Amino acid sequence: MNERYSKARHRAEIEAWQGRKDNINQPEHYTMGSIEVYDFITAWELSFTEGNIIKYVVRSPYKGKRLDDLKKAQWYLNKLIADAEAQDG
Repeated sequence: MNERYSKARHRAEIEAWQGRKDNINQPEHYTMGSIEVYDFITAWELSFTEGNIIKYVVRSPYKGKRLDDLKKAQWYLNKLIADAEAQDG
């Protein structure tokens, strides 16, 4: 009887844990749409700078501070443009 209780309790704890939001590994703004931004960035083999531009633009509507995130994307885009100008020179 004690073993049954512990199995049932364990199962209930797992179900409760699975239903919780995971703000570390999969916050809601990470999993919008059918592909995570990380997977897109990796699949396209984007640089750190390029990936951050995509990340900030795509997630901006879902994090609560859209303008801040768009300005962060702009900052990275300006760096990318400056690097390209220096290379093309």
